[in-house]
Amino acid sequence: MNISNESKQTLISDHVRKLSTWGESALGLLGVKESFAALITTRWGIHTLGMGFSIDVVVCDDEWIVRALRPGMKPHGFFFWNPKWRNVLELPAGTVARTGTAVGDRLKITPDV
Repeated sequence: MNISNESKQTLISDHVRKLSTWGESALGLLGVKESFAALITTRWGIHTLGMGFSIDVVVCDDEWIVRALRPGMKPHGFFFWNPKWRNVLELPAGTVARTGTAVGDRLKITPDV
């Protein structure tokens, strides 16, 4: 699937992997050698314990409005947010800066065809 920032007219990623099982969501990018764009659904927060690289984290509400950001989240960290927001993008570090994504922006999800 593709994810773009409609507010800024930028492409966030043209290859986003949805981590849909409980196990996939629980692990996120843990255990992978190289970061990729991942979409998970979770509440409360995430951690990067055991991760070998930094990531950008974008948290959206059900309308795909960006509600919280953590660009450059380092390994062995924690990030918590309001539990009413549950759509989480884990992205390669630098994606938020490259796309200009900010709190309040509207994202658009386009499934692969």
